[in-house]
Amino acid sequence: MSFEDRIEDLIEQVNERARVLMYEFKDHVDEVQSAYPEATDARKIFEGWAIQKLAGLQVLLEAQAVALGALLDDGSGNGNGRG
Repeated sequence: MSFEDRIEDLIEQVNERARVLMYEFKDHVDEVQSAYPEATDARKIFEGWAIQKLAGLQVLLEAQAVALGALLDDGSGNGNGRG
């Protein structure tokens, strides 16, 4: 696969993920407005939703960093996993 093909594939993946997120946000707005009919400010709803998404990503990345560090750290302190 050429570099250009890989870039095109990544662009399509990003576009697909963006579509999914837009549908997730619409569902979130519907849920919030169902629970809180007075909540009509889409910007505030979006900010809360986006913060939740970012916090979730941060938790996952931190867990991955810890797991990767554990794999690389063999106790010798050199971090190469070779002792």
